[in-house]
Amino acid sequence: MGDGRHPDVLLVITDLAVGGAEHQVIDLSIRLARRGWRVHLVSLQPPAMPLGALNEAGVSVEHLGMRVHGRDPRVVLRLARTIRRCRPSVVHSHMVHANLAARGARPLSGMRPLVSSSHSISEGGRWRRLALRATRGLDSLSTCVSQMALRAYVRDGVVSRRRAAWVPNGVDLERFHRSDKARSKVRTALGVDKEAFLWLAVGRLTELKRHDRLLDAFAELDDRSAMLALAGDGELRADLLTQAQASAARDQVMFLGRRDDPEALMSAADALALCSQEEALPMVLIEAAGCELPSVATDVGGCREVVDDAVTGALADPDSSSSLVDAMRAMMSRSSGERAAMGKAARALAAERFDMDRIVGRWESIYRSLGAHPTGIDLPDAL
Repeated sequence: MGDGRHPDVLLVITDLAVGGAEHQVIDLSIRLARRGWRVHLVSLQPPAMPLGALNEAGVSVEHLGMRVHGRDPRVVLRLARTIRRCRPSVVHSHMVHANLAARGARPLSGMRPLVSSSHSISEGGRWRRLALRATRGLDSLSTCVSQMALRAYVRDGVVSRRRAAWVPNGVDLERFHRSDKARSKVRTALGVDKEAFLWLAVGRLTELKRHDRLLDAFAELDDRSAMLALAGDGELRADLLTQAQASAARDQVMFLGRRDDPEALMSAADALALCSQEEALPMVLIEAAGCELPSVATDVGGCREVVDDAVTGALADPDSSSSLVDAMRAMMSRSSGERAAMGKAARALAAERFDMDRIVGRWESIYRSLGAHPTGIDLPDAL
């Protein structure tokens, strides 16, 4: 690992805020530290969330003062100085800004082995893609959380096939598991009848998540015994509330706001609905699978890497409203026993592919391989 003075792994992230990628990096940092790795976490921007759990795990944290909006090329020099000072065995960056900064800093910082990880299905506009192509030779390994995204990046020349790998996000399956006690408690608190079919959507109320399509599809089901709960907040909350109030199903839709108990909500629900128009690897689908909750999801990005159609849930055409309605109606027509079997299959798939302990073990293997071969790693079968 290290020499007792310097970190084994220096993790770099664009920011520390509320988000899937951010929580994934924090969880990875903490679990690595618990396994005996010395971890230093660098945020380009000032943290926007408490760091108590990181501090308790012994993870050292610093930020480089990058502005939230706008470009700041000085952050590359700051990161290079940090890497030279810390002298880690491996540098691992996450998200596009951090990936570009780490690639730019590498020639200035002693050429430490560098892993750059993408958490998106697309890294943005033309200039970002050009920057990623121009710097792709500066990392030792590029990874994506979605197999579909990785293939697209290789095809577009954003990453090199010989130095590319799929490493998905992980989920804590000790936290995300089905609880009959939570199911009863939450349904009582929400006023949902024991026999009612409860749909659940979890995520920010933003354009990409297309909750408007979900509200339309739910209304078209025309089932007065069904309920829909939306957990999350965002800039479209007011618009979606207005849409729901104008719907014939207005008395069947609940806006729960931000919640810190998604696992309890998933135990209470009968199926999860995800209607996004773009996704890399939706954590909510993996979390639902951990709770043995079947999902109906639009077939975008890495959704099919989590939802095995007709086995653990159902996939709907993202461009067809009728496809979504049909998939939701078919899920409701299944018996409780059939849905339970789908949920158990979903849990088994999550345990095989996305268990966080397995993912951390994968990262450990990669770090050790890079330590043995600091100029690169050849993974010809990664795709």
